[in-house]
Amino acid sequence: MSLLYSVSLRAFRHSDVDMIRVATWNLWCRHGNWEERQPAIFETLRRIDADIIGLQEVSTREPDQVSHLHTDLGYHVACSPDEENDRWGIANVIASRWPITDQGWSYLDVGDMPPHRTVLWVTVDSPVGELTVYCTHLSHGFDNSALRQRQLAQICELIVDQRSDPKESFPPILLGDLNAVPESDEIRRLTGLGPAYVSGFVATDSWAQCGEGAGESRRERSALRRASRRLRRWATTGSRPWAMRVGRTCTAS
Repeated sequence: MSLLYSVSLRAFRHSDVDMIRVATWNLWCRHGNWEERQPAIFETLRRIDADIIGLQEVSTREPDQVSHLHTDLGYHVACSPDEENDRWGIANVIASRWPITDQGWSYLDVGDMPPHRTVLWVTVDSPVGELTVYCTHLSHGFDNSALRQRQLAQICELIVDQRSDPKESFPPILLGDLNAVPESDEIRRLTGLGPAYVSGFVATDSWAQCGEGAGESRRERSALRRASRRLRRWATTGSRPWAMRVGRTCTAS
């Protein structure tokens, strides 16, 4: 499974860094044979050596995967929900090679269910300047498109409200398990193929721009694969947001 996306910064000679490597992954918490997956997960994260990682369904208890990210891999980490509101021991996490200078989170609309879906955001003090990164995990269910659209509307409104002047800052990065295929109404609206959630704000599927092949995750019998075909990760670069889904490594220049 490829988790990695590389954003070229050749046009931004602010430092010796000319590439930011971004990854995302749903770790599937304590579901299934988590004992078998645990060492394989962290060996994979160590091997891909991404600068910024968005993770979903991260176990915050036994096993404490958040502590492993910090102590074993050396990442700065932020979680949502925070410790005070973590009732089930499962979280979204952003892990960054560089310091996290600000962070926050909010609950997403889940209808009549108790609050549990969140969007997490951080400000990263990277060598090229401040980066704003978001991580989320939308509701599952084939019949929950309307709910996912409400959740994405919340996220897009948040991003637009928080974004600095586009002429003076890098575009935000959105990572996540969106539980939706590219043809779904929720993704079409996000990518400008349907009515935008927020006027003037759309994302482009980066896999369509620079990837090869289908680019989706697939069901396989291994310790590392989460069974599903879903759009999982998003990134932004250039003058308008770029989006991306799990597939092979690709570079945007």
